[in-house]
Amino acid sequence: MLNANLCQADFYKLRKSDQNGFKKVRVVTVPAGTLLFKMTKGVAAAGQYGVTPWWSSVKPFLEDKDGALGRLRQAQANGIDMTAMVRFMSCVCKVKLMQLKEKQAGFMVPDVLGGPEAWQMYIPNLREQDIKRQAVISGHDMAALGMALGF
Repeated sequence: MLNANLCQADFYKLRKSDQNGFKKVRVVTVPAGTLLFKMTKGVAAAGQYGVTPWWSSVKPFLEDKDGALGRLRQAQANGIDMTAMVRFMSCVCKVKLMQLKEKQAGFMVPDVLGGPEAWQMYIPNLREQDIKRQAVISGHDMAALGMALGF
């Protein structure tokens, strides 16, 4: 199991730039085989710290009762694309970054999540061999995302 000995105190060992992205933090176990996604340009490439640690669940996970399909439905209902919806629901709460996200998204980003909760998971030490990649689908291609998510 990846990060089996991780505990709440480990959060405070992260880089300040990573810590500052969260208002609420808790350590959870993500079951093996959980489908995850991220909104990024191209593939989620491995970098200096391994594979990027920021992910969201495809299927509902704990308080996130909607998962990716719910995000897609919400995006369609609000007349925006998936990238804007994920940005809205998984917002990072630093003030300057939030203002930048608002400018890019074209709408106000809440400082706390309310109503439909969204999770953004930080999975440290993730390596290429820990994941199985599937197709890369543009967050702007709502039809392709709908087909991929069975909508």
